[in-house]
Amino acid sequence: VALGCTKVLDKNDLNVVDDRIWDDEVQATLYVNTLYDHNMPTMSLGLNEAYSDESYSSSQPITDLMYGFYGSGDIDAVRELHRDNYQLIRRINIGIDGLEASGLDDRLKNPILGQMLFFRAWRYWQMVKLYGGIPMVSTAQDPFFEEDLGVSRSLTRESVAKILEDLDLAIAYLPTNWVLSKDRGRLTSGAAAAFKGRVLLSWASPLFNRNNDQSRWQQAYDANV
Repeated sequence: VALGCTKVLDKNDLNVVDDRIWDDEVQATLYVNTLYDHNMPTMSLGLNEAYSDESYSSSQPITDLMYGFYGSGDIDAVRELHRDNYQLIRRINIGIDGLEASGLDDRLKNPILGQMLFFRAWRYWQMVKLYGGIPMVSTAQDPFFEEDLGVSRSLTRESVAKILEDLDLAIAYLPTNWVLSKDRGRLTSGAAAAFKGRVLLSWASPLFNRNNDQSRWQQAYDANV
């Protein structure tokens, strides 16, 4: 008997994300849980806790910048305003790509996928507010191939359209309420619809709508009624 046949050292590395996790609801949920940590704002009042609720950011560096404690060139404030957005989006895209290709039943898959789509829309909207049109990356890129990284900058309306597309899917996939108590606090279809309404109101506002296109206001109205 060949001792090598026992494959004692042939073990799965449980610290590596591979395609098998997307076929398991528990593991896929654990992955989306990390996206909450990556993308949701933190609550860090710190030294500014004596100020009123209306006068601080959830980020300590931004709050300090608001009150003039930091200069505009301070590295903490700059880092907070310009986080590693595309790194975070890549993590979201890894999850979306994996789930869409998985064999997980749609009943289990869609609520997880809806949360990821919301976070991708959320992350892109933070950049569109600052820069207008941006490169919209819809799949996890291979960092070792430059041709996969050369995504052209989209027009602002194209970027907004992609954000709205993700939010429409999130609205369709997410539940109105989560049944299990352990899931309370997760994103819902109502949260996605509310965020879509906010995006459309900004898109209709003078910030983006210099010619006061009335159709944008109508679209925002329809989304918010």
